[in-house]
Amino acid sequence: VLCITADLARVCPRGQVFSDCVSSCPPTCASPQPPGSCLPGPCNPGCTCPSGQVGKSQCVCMCVCVFVVG
Repeated sequence: VLCITADLARVCPRGQVFSDCVSSCPPTCASPQPPGSCLPGPCNPGCTCPSGQVGKSQCVCMCVCVFVVG
């Protein structure tokens, strides 16, 4: 029987951090705010970008994003 401890479950890819509540619609450069189609729901523990960074598989500083103001 293989047991996975809570510590192993909290290992994240390089550049990401573990959070007890990860959004199902993480902010990206293309979509810094959750789209209207992203309904709030129960959050799940997992890996996410640190504060001030955005991305899905790779986190980047929001400062490198180009935003178009309407």
